[in-house]
Amino acid sequence: MRTNVISFITDFGTRDNFVGVMKGVILTINPEAALVDITHEITPHCVSEASFLLERSYRFLPPGSVHVVIVDPGVGGSRRPIAVRADKHFFVCPDNGLLTHVLAGVSEFEARLLENKDFLLVKISNSFHGRDMFAPVAAYISKGVPFEKFGPRIADPVMLPLDRPFTKQDCLIGTVVYIDHYGNLVTNIREQELSGFLQGSAGLVQILKHQIPRVTSSYSATPVGEPLAIIGGFGMLEIAVNCGNAQQVLGASLNSEVVVSRSTDATA
Repeated sequence: MRTNVISFITDFGTRDNFVGVMKGVILTINPEAALVDITHEITPHCVSEASFLLERSYRFLPPGSVHVVIVDPGVGGSRRPIAVRADKHFFVCPDNGLLTHVLAGVSEFEARLLENKDFLLVKISNSFHGRDMFAPVAAYISKGVPFEKFGPRIADPVMLPLDRPFTKQDCLIGTVVYIDHYGNLVTNIREQELSGFLQGSAGLVQILKHQIPRVTSSYSATPVGEPLAIIGGFGMLEIAVNCGNAQQVLGASLNSEVVVSRSTDATA
């Protein structure tokens, strides 16, 4: 199954011409492509952030979509350019761990090294493989070029170490893996993991020196300016401040530890 939908996750920002040029390359090859910007505001060079957002995003696009993911601090070096077919979607990216979260959640995948020059631009720069390699390959995939034509199969795409929540002394311990535009602290504790641990009890959440007495069901259940814990739109436990910025108020950052313990208080 293929579709004309091509999505983008990059750290390019929107000030420069990078995104527009990639789109121009794609539309020259496939004028029928439907282009979706998931985000171009990944923290520069932060592969783990892009990997997390990709896994939390791609399923909301139609099966057969092609996802161009470019956070590429090793561009021009020895890292491989790859395309991967997994979970009825296609992914085109540098092989530096960007697909870690996606591949950790599937039972099988097919990865190809992008070696066939028929599907690349004639001149490959040392610093803009998004334009010269990944954009054209995405366009040709969306046009239905057989996947095996792009290059030889590889079995070992790079995987980043994944922090998993764990239990210790009757506590569920996780970490902050993403901080959104509002300063909300997204943890690696999934809703199912949290509910399985709490077993109907309220959750006392601690981050750094701050304690939140329960996991609430809405922002409005907490006074303005106060911290709260909630299952957010990512389906993960998040720590926020109602109408405020939890990163600034709580002094937290990526990898800050989050500890959940059971409480006898009623869940809001």
